[in-house]
Amino acid sequence: MASPPDSKYTYTIHRIPTPSETTPATLAALVKKFKQTKLVALEAEPDGFAVKYADEVLHPLDIWTQRLAGLSTVLICVATPIEEAIPSSTSLSISNSNSTPESAAIQDPVTQDADTDADTEALLHNEWIGMATIRGPLPYPTYHLPETGQPIPADPDQETRWHLCSVYTSSAYRNRGLARQLCAAAIAHAVAATQMLNQSQSLSQFQSQSPSGSQSEPKDEAGKKTAARIRLFCNPEKTYLVAMYKRMGFKEAGRCTLKDAFGANGDGGLVPRDTGSSEALRYRWERRYGLAMERVCEM
Repeated sequence: MASPPDSKYTYTIHRIPTPSETTPATLAALVKKFKQTKLVALEAEPDGFAVKYADEVLHPLDIWTQRLAGLSTVLICVATPIEEAIPSSTSLSISNSNSTPESAAIQDPVTQDADTDADTEALLHNEWIGMATIRGPLPYPTYHLPETGQPIPADPDQETRWHLCSVYTSSAYRNRGLARQLCAAAIAHAVAATQMLNQSQSLSQFQSQSPSGSQSEPKDEAGKKTAARIRLFCNPEKTYLVAMYKRMGFKEAGRCTLKDAFGANGDGGLVPRDTGSSEALRYRWERRYGLAMERVCEM
């Protein structure tokens, strides 16, 4: 497929609203578009995801709706004809330069003051050309998989933990840095959410101070988060992706199985009960072929 000229489009990143943030009719339309986009991606790149097209196409819309709720935040990159572009305070405009996202000022498309209607309009009426999911904050026992060999933090209570997955861009829109920008937006969300947790904690401590106006002892800040740890799993044979993640500050952090990936992606319920009774099952589900990578963002 020929690549469309950049001069005719603007590229922005938008968050799909959670089920509680929109109307049932709008949610249904977004879920259908989400499913369609993912299925197209799976057909285009069968080895690009943990899941397979033959399985995903059979899932009812309820499962796709669940993927937009809970700990998952789904970011979508849309291509909008310039004459139709809808401004949004939650969108992330993407320049066509070759500047890297780590050197640019990136707004979190989730926690900024939102114009939800504008975001929804952009999602409903424009082409979806990329996606990424960031899950978290995750409890340490859920996040840490000892068998992978991933690093053990000095104090898990001082960080939030996130899992980045389902990063994809349409082949017609590649070589524009969109995958990097989707990852950068997901990282920005994790950092901003961690900062908000700290602010909430500070406010709670302030409100618990003595109302008499007397000076009290400083509160223990052991629960304050000093870092956001973001992890992803990828196929080590896709060296261009591994190189991109390394440029963004991710470091190799062990090896994972397909079973690990399903669980980390929020699809643990789709793993069959029997993953080890035959050589074929063990090879598919329990072989440690995936590369785990992590980036720690200091607050």
